[in-house]
Amino acid sequence: MKLLIDSANIEDIKRLKEIFPVSGVTTNPSILAKERSAPEKILNDVYRELDSQDEFHIQVLSDTAEDMKKEADNLLQTFGRSLYIKVPVSKEGFRAIKWLSSEGINVTATAVFTVQQGILAAMAGASYIAPYINRIETYNGDGTEFVQKLSYWLEQSHFKAEILAASFKNTKQIEDALLSGAYTVTVPPPLVDKMSEHQGTDDGIKGFKNDYESAFN
Repeated sequence: MKLLIDSANIEDIKRLKEIFPVSGVTTNPSILAKERSAPEKILNDVYRELDSQDEFHIQVLSDTAEDMKKEADNLLQTFGRSLYIKVPVSKEGFRAIKWLSSEGINVTATAVFTVQQGILAAMAGASYIAPYINRIETYNGDGTEFVQKLSYWLEQSHFKAEILAASFKNTKQIEDALLSGAYTVTVPPPLVDKMSEHQGTDDGIKGFKNDYESAFN
């Protein structure tokens, strides 16, 4: 399993990397917009917080495959060949995925809402397929079923792509995705914190301390 942070907030990234086994960071244009700074500065600041083995996923914003390719080339020049280029699965996006992956570039197919889109992305050469779990459910889909079906297909077809589940609103969705075959998840900071929390843990720690102090103090 890999846990990625779905954020560009430097303080959150620093804090969570100190506590949890984080394997990288994912961003998108909406996440960058929340930070209210120049995108280039935000991305460079995030990059400086990452270890050499960490994954960094950055999304292109262009509409055509040609412009997506230009964007990707600029990003790769700045952040190196280990970068993952996030490409939405529009028709132009599929063109770009084929193009980039044929050059050995790591591609994360994003904004995936159907199993068919995920299959096409894998066939086009994507390294990761990123289904939007909560958003799938807002369109009356089933995020868990999506992961189960695509995971089964990937296993049977022997494509190299892996599922990178994204767009979570609660920890139950994260748990279900992981148990259904998504071995990598990208999670916003508040939910990373909630994954580690339970009242029973707090009560247990308090009880241990009280019992010890009652017996030995």
